Amino acid sequence: METMVGEFVPVLVGQITTAAIAAALTGDEQRVKQIEARAKAMETRIEQEVEARADRLEARAEALCPKLIELDDIENAFDIRLDDGSPLALMEIERDRH
Repeated sequence: METMVGEFVPVLVGQITTAAIAAALTGDEQRVKQIEARAKAMETRIEQEVEARADRLEARAEALCPKLIELDDIENAFDIRLDDGSPLALMEIERDRH
């Protein structure tokens, strides 16, 4: 998500900056105010969309956690050893320490 926003925002900033400079150089204060308002509205929309997507992603990750813990428990129950005698450890889950 951050990568997408990180690539998209500079393009928008460049376009808005170009328009604002052009408006300022012509002395069109009304146009400058319109550009500022559009930029602020765009910032708000981007933040809302990023937050909504981040919330959905977090919910999906939270749903996966119990499943991963179950898989780790199953793996830990195996009595499989590697050639060096160490236990099979395909995954390691950091358990919540609360």
